[in-house]
Amino acid sequence: MKFSYTLTYVWHDLWHSSNRPFTLINLIAIGIATAVLVILLGGFMAFQQSGDSLMDRLGLSIDVTTKDQTLMPEAAKDQLKALPGSSAVHWWTPTIFLLYTKDGKLYDGVGGRTIDLDDPLIGSLKDIRTKQRISFLSKQQSGQLYDEIGIIVPFLMLKQLGYIPQSASADKPQTWPRDTTDKEKYAFPTTIRLMVRENQPGAIPMDVQLPIVGIASEISSNRYLLTKDCYRILGNWQNSFRVLLKDRAGKPIFAQADGDIATATQAFEQLPKPLATNAAVYAQSRATILGLIKDIRNLGLKADCAVEHYLSDYQQQEKFFIAAGGGICIVMFFFSGVILFATFHALVMRKLQEIGILKASGASKRLIYNLFALEAVLISGMASTLGIVGGTTLAYQMGSAIQEELQVSDARWLLLPIEYMIGIALVGICFGIMVTFFPVQSAVNVDPDSVIRA
Repeated sequence: MKFSYTLTYVWHDLWHSSNRPFTLINLIAIGIATAVLVILLGGFMAFQQSGDSLMDRLGLSIDVTTKDQTLMPEAAKDQLKALPGSSAVHWWTPTIFLLYTKDGKLYDGVGGRTIDLDDPLIGSLKDIRTKQRISFLSKQQSGQLYDEIGIIVPFLMLKQLGYIPQSASADKPQTWPRDTTDKEKYAFPTTIRLMVRENQPGAIPMDVQLPIVGIASEISSNRYLLTKDCYRILGNWQNSFRVLLKDRAGKPIFAQADGDIATATQAFEQLPKPLATNAAVYAQSRATILGLIKDIRNLGLKADCAVEHYLSDYQQQEKFFIAAGGGICIVMFFFSGVILFATFHALVMRKLQEIGILKASGASKRLIYNLFALEAVLISGMASTLGIVGGTTLAYQMGSAIQEELQVSDARWLLLPIEYMIGIALVGICFGIMVTFFPVQSAVNVDPDSVIRA
């Protein structure tokens, strides 16, 4: 009952006509400071989540080569596999074929690489059209002599070859080209045309319509992917291979291919395997990737990793964000603290006689302290709540406007869990109590005789 009377008295005192301007000033000052804290903290947490999400998409692979880009030594292969923090090592060969643009012109500005069917990179790719995992068929799955003849292409490569407009974006289906006969369908190519040539004098170039196995939004270094068997055939081309080549549905890639299957099979089996000039080393986790890169370089090899480059930029951005955001919050709370201190000091000075009468009537120091401390708690609590609500609302509005303008896929511009909001409210209350400590103490220590006589 005593607390309810105290609370009622404090509440009415806060909103009394003589105190109302001070109350509103405090609410506005602390509310604005809290709103700024909510926006900056929520933005920083969203920035961290976006950074983690981006690094997840970059993967854990490290591209390893010799410093002179030559064949990888046999000893290096065993050393890479034995490195702590390494979960898998896969060997691959860069490929360069002459491809045709949509208009039929030769284009040599894109590169590719071979890939093992169990390479983790394959498991991370999804087709932008179906959102399904992209994979090559093995020879056991297809019943052929070779792993699947086909190509996985990055979205950017289709733009380079003119199959889709330059303004198209992998995460915005509305920008994709539509089929002229059926507007409900997208007009993506099903094959990529490339040129191959037999390694003999006077050989006539041959065009191959290579089936597109999948279209990925992004592939490391924007390289297209081929199976090692596909590269063996295309890189050591013989016209007799035409009779062998089939797509995953079992249909011949060359509709009118003549030749002896036995001869073509024998020629295929004698083809050399691609040379291992590059390695993809996969780290066990992001925490081990930097140490693994260092160990690889200590072996005298060249190591390149997208995560490493991103981390250096990310750490600089994070430091700037913390420094700028922290500085802004400190300034805002400093000024709101000065305002709260000044208004409470003025409140105590105006109430000296009232305090003296209360103490002369038998009021304890604890009661006087509770009256003013409760005022500080109510003001800081209300201001923090208003600041959290206002800051969250404003941040979402700002985020919606930015997203509408930039159209960034899977972007979040505010991330502030409920427990953080509760923590901010508690910090605001503690801040109010600390700032008003000295004015409240001066009220508690008032000498009733001196103030009443005055």
